[in-house]
Amino acid sequence: MSNGSPTEAKPSGTMTIALWLVTIFASLFWIVMTVGIFGWALRAGGPAVAWAACILFSVALLVLAGREVNGRWMGILIDARNKYSLARLQITIWTVIVMTAFLTFALPRVRLMAQGKLTQANALDITFPKELILAMGISAVSFAGASLIKRTKTSKTTTIDLKATPEATRQRRDQAKADLAIAETQVLNAAQEQKTKEEELALATKALADAAATEKKAAQDKVDMAQTLLKSAQQDRERATKDRDAKKAALETAEKDFVAATEAEGLLHRNASPSEASWVDLVRGEEIGNYKLVDMSKVQMLFFTVVVVSSYAGSIIALLYNVMYYMDLKTPPVAIAFPEFSDTLNALLGISHGTYLSVKAVDHS
Repeated sequence: MSNGSPTEAKPSGTMTIALWLVTIFASLFWIVMTVGIFGWALRAGGPAVAWAACILFSVALLVLAGREVNGRWMGILIDARNKYSLARLQITIWTVIVMTAFLTFALPRVRLMAQGKLTQANALDITFPKELILAMGISAVSFAGASLIKRTKTSKTTTIDLKATPEATRQRRDQAKADLAIAETQVLNAAQEQKTKEEELALATKALADAAATEKKAAQDKVDMAQTLLKSAQQDRERATKDRDAKKAALETAEKDFVAATEAEGLLHRNASPSEASWVDLVRGEEIGNYKLVDMSKVQMLFFTVVVVSSYAGSIIALLYNVMYYMDLKTPPVAIAFPEFSDTLNALLGISHGTYLSVKAVDHS
């Protein structure tokens, strides 16, 4: 049984070098922007462009880090079960959005401090509203809670009518192999029977051509009978082929179920390697009993996350355009604050995360 070690897909040392080069480049880029280019970027492209550049560099580092760890560009989102994790996606989005926004606010203020327009104490006087801190806390607690629940389920075993146990899935796989072997034999027999009927029709057709006038009717009857038998043989072969294809599909399903049962961690379904991770993992169940089904609690949380993060990102962009005017002021504001975070949005997050964790805590296998 494969242990799904991330080292199986680990890329070459070239990726390590690329990761460090991008890190160094990004660091130098932001240092240069701090001492003067940032102000030009703000005036030329606007604060949203500056923020987008910061997000781009941050995401690039995360992407390269994930690639270095397990060979997938989005490897930062893959958990220990070699699946894309919704909790990881959410906490990553919040971290990138808020921290890069903070950096976008902070860099021009550091530049103003260097020009003597702001004191050292005021340069980084950028406050987070308590509602935003609560929202990020909800995501962090949800991530920790999901990890704890999954750890608990790894020590359990499946009990759903024994149909998901390794032995049961092995028996179904072996039966599917036997059924497929029989179906393939039937296809071969049907093909041979069709060939025989084709030969008989050819002989009957030739006999009809060589028959005397008085024997034409009897010879034609033989041709008609041969054609009927050939058509029946063709239909038998088509049915045998369809049955064979169905048996082959059943065997593929049985093979997947067998692998799923043998590779499982307790109740949890597990992929053999990071290369098997799919974006569908974000919205489907995690256990042997429901990993083929859509988990509506995940769908809800993913939808709420997109709505809330998009809304708040729009608020940050509006604030950027409202406050970055002070780059050209002699007396810039001594402090700024992130946009207020709606209690309604926190309620939505709380409901979606609560539903998500409640559903996750229930055993489905």
